[in-house]
Amino acid sequence: AMSRAGGVGKAMRRSAPTTTSSIRLLEHVNLNVPDRRKAYEFYVNRLGGAVHPNGTLQSQLHVNFGVCQFHLPFAKPVDSGACAVPATDLSVEGVDAVPVVVDEFYGAAQLWDGIIELWVAQGGLSKIEEGEDVCVCASEDEARRVAWRALEARKRGDVEAARACLSDEAREKTSLGGESLVILCPFGNVFVLRSASEHVAEELRELGTHPGNPDTPQSRVIGIAHVHIIAKPGSAKEARAFYDALGATTTLSSEDRSLDVVTGKYQVFSIHDDERAVDHDACETNARAWAYHVCMYVNDEDIDAVRAKIGSAYHNSVRFKVLDSLCAPFQVRARAIAPRFYLEHEIRTLQAPMCPLNV
Repeated sequence: AMSRAGGVGKAMRRSAPTTTSSIRLLEHVNLNVPDRRKAYEFYVNRLGGAVHPNGTLQSQLHVNFGVCQFHLPFAKPVDSGACAVPATDLSVEGVDAVPVVVDEFYGAAQLWDGIIELWVAQGGLSKIEEGEDVCVCASEDEARRVAWRALEARKRGDVEAARACLSDEAREKTSLGGESLVILCPFGNVFVLRSASEHVAEELRELGTHPGNPDTPQSRVIGIAHVHIIAKPGSAKEARAFYDALGATTTLSSEDRSLDVVTGKYQVFSIHDDERAVDHDACETNARAWAYHVCMYVNDEDIDAVRAKIGSAYHNSVRFKVLDSLCAPFQVRARAIAPRFYLEHEIRTLQAPMCPLNV
C-alpha cells in the first residue's frame, strides 16, 4: 500500500517555524475542476476559505486560506492573459452567476498525485461537516497513512472508490475525536486537516493576507502546511539540485527516496519516489487528468538572478504567453525539475504586486 508516514521530514513533525529557506511561501496549488459551484461549496462553505475577488474570473475560482490559495480553473479562457470583471457578489450564487465566456470547458477534474495537508484553526476540525468523505484520526501520522490509502484507491478507481476507503477506515476507528482528519474533495483529491496551536495560528496570520480575506481570523483552514507528491524513482535525489540552487533548505531521507523542501513558515513541500507515479514528462498531454502546477515566492529581488539559478529547468509556457509577458519583471516559470519529474513552478519575487506576504 502507498504509505509515506515514515518519510516526512523532521522539520514538519516538530512543526518548527522553518524560516531560514530562501523560498518564502508555497502560495498556491492549481487544480482544474469540472464544476465551479461544487468547488465553491467545498473550498469556501466547507473548508472556510475566502473567495479572492481579483482572481475569480469568468473561467476560474481562486480561494484564499490565509496567505495561501487554491486556483480552481474550470474552463479555458478566450485569452489566457485577459482579465474579466470579477464578481461583486462573492456568495455561491453571485460567483455562479458570473457570465462564462470561454473557448471550452475542461470537463474533468485534475488529480494531485499525492496528498495535501492544511492547517486548521483551533476548534476548526469540529466545524468540518462529517460524512462518508471524512475520517477523523488520532494523530497526524495516522491521518497520513489513511490519506495515502485513499489516494491509492482513487488511482485504482474513481472518487467513489476513495470515498469507500475513507468510510471503511472511519468505521474501524473507536475514537470520537482526534487532532487530524482526512477529507476527500468532490473531485477526488485527498487532504489532511491538521489542528494548529494558537501560537502557530497567530504566526501564520502575521505572515500577511490576500484581498478578500475576512478582517476576523478564519475559523477553519488557515493555510497550506505540507504538500506531498510522488515521482518516479530517483527523482527525489535528482530534484534536490534545483531547490538547492534556489537557496532552499532541503533534507534528503537516508534512503534518498524522499526530499523535503522548506517552502515557508510551518510549511514543507515533499517529493517521494514511487514507481506508480504519473509520468510527469508527459504532463502537457495528460494535463486534463493530472495536476502539475504550483506557485512559490522567493527572496531574490532580481528575476534575472532567479532565471539563472533555475538553469535548464526554465520553462517558456505556450499556455500563458500574454500573462507571462505582463509578469516578466517579477515572475519566471520552471518545469523540468528532474529528468523524470516535471512540475510547473511559477516562481515570483517578493516584489510581485500580488504577493500576500508582509515584506
